[in-house]
Amino acid sequence: PGAVVATIGIFLPGFVLVAATGPLLERWRRRPALRETLDMVNAAVVGVIVAVVLRLVPAATGGPFEAALAAAAGLAVWALGVPGTAVMAAAAGAGLVRSVL
Repeated sequence: PGAVVATIGIFLPGFVLVAATGPLLERWRRRPALRETLDMVNAAVVGVIVAVVLRLVPAATGGPFEAALAAAAGLAVWALGVPGTAVMAAAAGAGLVRSVL
């Protein structure tokens, strides 16, 4: 029961905020000045996300092999369209081979 309450507590506020402000944001997007402001806020949010990702990557990757494997997996999924399950299986196999060697 605690996990369900925690999950609801984490996701419900964001969901309610998006659902409540969606129609308002659509009206704001029709006004040029507000549209420009929202575009700037959007750019700032993307910048914050990139900064957080760059800070977390060293902790998430154990070394150069893991970083290269993660980059190759991302490239395979996004640029080449390889199914995620195939990429996960290949990455798991590569990690297994590396751990044995």
